[in-house]
Amino acid sequence: MPNPLDFLINGSHNTSIRPASLNDREGLVSLIHDGHALHRHLDWMQPLEWLGSEPFWLMENTQRIQAALAMPTDPPGAAWIRLFACLHASRVQDAWDSLLEKCLAYFSLQPASVVAIGLSAWFTQLLSYSGFKVYQEIVVLQADLSKAFAVSRMAPEVVIRPIQSADMEQVLSVDQSAFECIWQVSAAGLEHACEAAAYTSVAVVEGRVVGYQLSTSSPFSAHIARLAVLPEFQSCGIGSGLVHDLRDTFLRSDITELTVNTQGSNSASLHLYKKLGFHLTDETFPVFMLH
Repeated sequence: MPNPLDFLINGSHNTSIRPASLNDREGLVSLIHDGHALHRHLDWMQPLEWLGSEPFWLMENTQRIQAALAMPTDPPGAAWIRLFACLHASRVQDAWDSLLEKCLAYFSLQPASVVAIGLSAWFTQLLSYSGFKVYQEIVVLQADLSKAFAVSRMAPEVVIRPIQSADMEQVLSVDQSAFECIWQVSAAGLEHACEAAAYTSVAVVEGRVVGYQLSTSSPFSAHIARLAVLPEFQSCGIGSGLVHDLRDTFLRSDITELTVNTQGSNSASLHLYKKLGFHLTDETFPVFMLH
């Protein structure tokens, strides 16, 4: 006998809910392309790259996939909402409620903090309605690379160079030491990030990686995607040195605009960027959490 939770009360009774599988790629591509509502997490990985990870649930009828919700844990303990898509405007609330219930049931055995960035008004409303609370706020800063940055007072024994494959374990350790759980990157995520980055570098002291950065770029601008320094080496000019190095790199490619995101509550990060010449923009994004 079918579980009544697998069917929507509102609408057609042949609308079912099931876990996604690798065979759903084509149907999800169609949903993402044609859907009325679409939330995609700001991520190194594309939404369909999470197929095969749990929880990832679909709503479908006999014709096609109607909605999808994915929130796999990566890193462990933090489940970012990577994808929510719904085909029809009239079904957004129903689809969200039904799929969220299925996804949250997964965490009854593997507890995690469910986190999402409110990138649009309609998605922010869904999150608030479902009990998500604003946890932090992301702010965006911008700098003109053609203008001189404040002088970096990094110790002379610090060497900055591109990331090498042998550095990855130490880079991951730096990341996990510098960020709270929800902002950490996993080993797989770090690998994807390095592959997608336009420029990567590490700060090394006596053979030990003590800081790193990953940046992306477009023809006219660049973005600091990750910057982390071991806590015991913070306030030593290493973060500034990494930013100075990437500035020189991008200027050689005639890129003159540099942006970075950080938490509005991260006073140390804000102090660093403002000291270098960054200024806050009007862009802000709320970060929601459901424990």
